[in-house]
Amino acid sequence: MSGRSIENINSSFSVRDLEFFYQTSVLEGNKVCVDNNFIDYMRSVGLHDYTADVKGARSAITITTWLVKPDGFTQTESILYRSDNTAGDPKIFINGLGNYAVAGNVLAIIASEGQLYLVNTSWEELLESANDTSSPLNYLLEKMAGDKNKPLDDKFSEWNLRLLRSFFSEASEGEEVFLRVDKDFLDQVGQDIGGDTGFLEAVRKGPDWFLSRESFTGSILKLKKQRRKPSRIYKDPGYFDIKYRGVRAPGYLPYLAALVRNDAENATSYYDSLAKDLKLQHQFNSHEMGQIEEVWDDLEEWTRENNGRFGIFKRRILGGYRLIGVPRSQSILKPSDMENLKKVFAQAQVRPGQELSGESLTRILNEARASGAIFTAGFQRALEIDEFEQPIRAAILNAYSDWDGTIPVMGGGATGMESSKEDRNEGEIYMGISLYVVRDFPLQLSPSWRIPAIQDDGKFEVEKDGLIWGGQFSGTEGANTAPAHSQEVGFWDIANRASDTAVDFDARCFVSEDSEPTMLKLTLNRRLLWVLTPAIDNITGEIELREGDLPASGPAFLMAPPRSVQALKGYIEREKPESEVVSALGIPEDWLIIRLIDCASLSEEQRILPDGEQGARPRPRAIRFVGGKSIRRGYSRMYLPYDLPFIELDAPQDARVDCAGGIEIEEQSSPLSAKADGHVDWRPLRRFKLMLPHSRSAAYELKAISADGSNLGQAKLRVADLGGDVVDTGKPFSLDRIGRPIHSYEGLSGVNLGIARDNSKEPPSVISFCTITNEELGLGLDCENVKVGVHEMFLDALAQSGSLDFGVARDLLQRLLVSAGELGEPILILLELRRRGCVGVSTTYKGHIARIHAIKPTLYSLPLTFSGQPVWGVAGTLRIDHWKVIAGEEEAWRAHQRNRSNGVFEPWRLVIRERSKARGACSQIGFQFSEKPCISVANWSASLELFRDETFRNTMESIGGAREGAMRLNASTGRFTATPRGDVCELWRVRDLDIGVGNLYVLADQGKYAFVSDSRWGVWLALDAFAKYISRYPGMDGVHPLPITYELARRTIWLPARISLPTVLERALVLCSGDSPDVIALEKYITESSKSRLLLVRKKDGFPEFPASSFYTDMADGKWLAYRYIPEDVARVIADKLGAVLDVI
Repeated sequence: MSGRSIENINSSFSVRDLEFFYQTSVLEGNKVCVDNNFIDYMRSVGLHDYTADVKGARSAITITTWLVKPDGFTQTESILYRSDNTAGDPKIFINGLGNYAVAGNVLAIIASEGQLYLVNTSWEELLESANDTSSPLNYLLEKMAGDKNKPLDDKFSEWNLRLLRSFFSEASEGEEVFLRVDKDFLDQVGQDIGGDTGFLEAVRKGPDWFLSRESFTGSILKLKKQRRKPSRIYKDPGYFDIKYRGVRAPGYLPYLAALVRNDAENATSYYDSLAKDLKLQHQFNSHEMGQIEEVWDDLEEWTRENNGRFGIFKRRILGGYRLIGVPRSQSILKPSDMENLKKVFAQAQVRPGQELSGESLTRILNEARASGAIFTAGFQRALEIDEFEQPIRAAILNAYSDWDGTIPVMGGGATGMESSKEDRNEGEIYMGISLYVVRDFPLQLSPSWRIPAIQDDGKFEVEKDGLIWGGQFSGTEGANTAPAHSQEVGFWDIANRASDTAVDFDARCFVSEDSEPTMLKLTLNRRLLWVLTPAIDNITGEIELREGDLPASGPAFLMAPPRSVQALKGYIEREKPESEVVSALGIPEDWLIIRLIDCASLSEEQRILPDGEQGARPRPRAIRFVGGKSIRRGYSRMYLPYDLPFIELDAPQDARVDCAGGIEIEEQSSPLSAKADGHVDWRPLRRFKLMLPHSRSAAYELKAISADGSNLGQAKLRVADLGGDVVDTGKPFSLDRIGRPIHSYEGLSGVNLGIARDNSKEPPSVISFCTITNEELGLGLDCENVKVGVHEMFLDALAQSGSLDFGVARDLLQRLLVSAGELGEPILILLELRRRGCVGVSTTYKGHIARIHAIKPTLYSLPLTFSGQPVWGVAGTLRIDHWKVIAGEEEAWRAHQRNRSNGVFEPWRLVIRERSKARGACSQIGFQFSEKPCISVANWSASLELFRDETFRNTMESIGGAREGAMRLNASTGRFTATPRGDVCELWRVRDLDIGVGNLYVLADQGKYAFVSDSRWGVWLALDAFAKYISRYPGMDGVHPLPITYELARRTIWLPARISLPTVLERALVLCSGDSPDVIALEKYITESSKSRLLLVRKKDGFPEFPASSFYTDMADGKWLAYRYIPEDVARVIADKLGAVLDVI
């Protein structure tokens, strides 16, 4: 080891734009200096606050620490404390430091995910390994540079990680794991690394750190051997994911997965097909397959060594298929088979949520054989082979553990209409009906169509026979069409038709301003009887009768169309369930509705309804999961930690839910009042919100317990592993320069930049000020006239929690909107609050919103004056009392707010009376202060060039099945409408194949692909490439670099709404005015003289706004964003960051 100056280390790390770490020299006696910079660093990353410590060992904390070496990590611990001396000096003791470094060595101390990493940068070999893509140090640096959520350069190791996280995570603890792999699975779990095509290429290549290429058999045996006795170059999966550190996880899973995939995709010619797909250069037949059997044994042994912590794998040998039988046993059932097993469970008369006996399993198997036609050909064959019975039994146990008692409707889908993408036949989406309760007494009902959760936000329309119904998605439970009283006759006519045959609808789903609607078909299945249950609509908060399954307890409503009325009357007379006829306005006279008083009292015979189905309706599981986003791994369904389902309790009113493992539940209050005489007793099923102790993979047992303590049923909630890419509960959060979430306060948090900012590198921040008028400033406020609306109440709840899962935040906002009687989309409100610096939004590596974070309340100076006095803005996550305190302050400032309309979050602006008093008042109420953050944030932000370099540094040659249905951003119109080509840099929008809800974005450039988490950067990169391409043509002068319109007189930047800015750059513009941009509908005004420029006028009154560059010809008609009060200095920085020019008018 050699000495090395801190300046040299800085230059070594700066190539990755890495500033988020602390450097120090090792002192004599192997001590580490603790100075103010270290104290600030520990506080900023949320590990320890020395200033809150008392002296001595009582306040000491221990932090897991890893010593980074060229070939691995060594675990130790660090103790942080303050000494007992008078000064109480801050100290850190690192156990084992003497064996890692000597006096004079320079250490880099890096905090990540609540742990410390020590890098001895004086160790030449270690520092040089930073450029080795398979080294521990390289991975750590990439992670800290903001690439944590990007795939590893070593694609074989990346696939191994994804297979581990998919199948062998703590969500599978104690359960048998099946390595169910086929093309669809690989396209889903590896959508951003090439899907199935990328997987095959990674298997062909093998790990990057292999010094020489070996045969398929030799490679997998080598990895099996090195799992136990690793060589110096072996890269354990624990290097890349702390969860697998120290457990010797297998590194050969892609090879085993390739064997399973081959059987799933090639039913015959197993060995020839494998050789063809993997382009094997060595012989591979039954002899080599026999050698690999020991690897399957090793996988089983690994799960056993860890006591089932990551699941249990069993190598099953299938009689006549001794060699290929192991991979074949992993994929016996397809997703459609899993769904159709629900019918078999019901026909075999087993109840959900119970322990299956051997007798029940045999009955299910016999029923499955008798119902063979509903299963895939492969599963039908397997059912007839005795040797397959054991793995089939194990797979059935897994499928049964997820069954909630609902059964698929004819042709696919679930009767509850909440089915996921895997619950439907390909190309078929099934809809149902709901009845709104318009008035309780006398009862009046209004019909609507029930649409499954095709999207989790946005609007939709369904059309049949020239009638159009509209609605809005919010969440993952599906949605109803809005009431349309003038079309009720047509509604009932269509519903009546469905008693004879299925009815198809045309549907349009609207995603965003930059997209044309998605067109699709919906099917209303044939129904002889509609089973409806009381529920609370998640958008209106009103009671409704929603199509579903016959519950185990509580009321249910049976609705018969005219042709089934006599059959329903016969059922009531014959079976005599406790029931009553329901008369309601809004229901055709020739229809009949019967209310079953309490389904808990129904016998098995009474559960055989006159609906044309065979057998009794099964009693659903007492605990059911409703909504949420989930994925399927093996034969199990796992939920994403940031969008969990609700618990629906189908049990007597005095039952309770017990749970373990740190999970918490909270019962959702019902808006219904006590039943009055003559009113219907609705009694919807009780619902509970779930709250996890952390976002890591796990499995949680939940039990429904009756009043007498007996177990009514149980369910297991499995939480998927996201690879640690979500900022967890209570952890520090900010954004890096590109806008990606990081696990510290060192980036951009609200309006504040952390300690990562290097002020010496910033250009001078002298900017011109603008004068604001009295009308623009708004009315003065005092503590008596502060209005508390939806936004303020949400911020208050978030401030108390610190952070909220996205699903919880979305649902809370929806409830607040309902209570306030306001319309709005929760997702748009969250994005608006983020834009203003009031909340932080962390996303997954795919770009899906995962968590909403509270931001420290802050006052900040704006480049505005009023009557010569400075004007400040307000940001951060404020409590309700904060607004009142600010409004009540009279000596330091005057608070103003424009007249606010319902549902609009108008900005607060403070006219400063005396700066020193204002700073004092700011400190007194516990707020931070930031000086002119608009220019600081603009200067600090990444540029389009940096984004391009980082994005295309790690590309792939395929996106697998995601290409099907992909839409290309038409850079001329700014909308996703065109068919992808990929000849110049293009932005594509593709479906998320794994979750099934939502879209992903990928940049395509001449056969190279790269996924992007912030689509806005991708939009501007595609626009830049398009402008450069067309600038070669006649008449296209001045379109490249891209012109950004800046109206000098009004200091306004104008942009089409469909090409809005990346998060950090937009934040800089918003911090100029303290307000979001105005959204104005414009259209181009055509004149004979308009050639090089377009005159844009307001759509509503024709008032001229501004002349724009002809580049925007095809984007002119539509919504535009007007960013007000932007100093020209800031506008030029923004344009420069985007590789554009300021078009000053």
